[in-house]
Amino acid sequence: MNQDILILFIGAMLGFFGQVLWRQYEKRSQRQERPELVVTKVVKGGNVFAELHNVGADNLSELELKISWLQDGVQQERTLKNFYRTDDDPVIAGASTVEYLASGERIRAADLPTWTDDGIVAVTVEGLGVKSGKLFTHVSELTVGLRK
Repeated sequence: MNQDILILFIGAMLGFFGQVLWRQYEKRSQRQERPELVVTKVVKGGNVFAELHNVGADNLSELELKISWLQDGVQQERTLKNFYRTDDDPVIAGASTVEYLASGERIRAADLPTWTDDGIVAVTVEGLGVKSGKLFTHVSELTVGLRK
């Protein structure tokens, strides 16, 4: 009788422990399947671009890119809608709108200010992970020319 209770108790504990491990495994796999962005500044042909590179395992949809900077002591904001592929020449190629960034893909956003009061442009990228279904937000700062 006591052995049955002990075996039942051990079985319940193992079942509970197995459920905890399974939930941790599911959370880990969801964390790995998400977009992850690297935002860098690129200067090409006298123009300043913000290059977005999705290095994560998930694609990014409903892409929205906002920038903010300080100009003449006033905070400015802008939503960027003109994008180029990395192999496009901005002088010849026309800009396109992009709402989807695949895993491993790079695009360049145009219309960044060349100069700011503090030399910094804050970049906020928002979107939705395709596989994960989760909202994604990435904030970074790019250095540009300092207005004298």
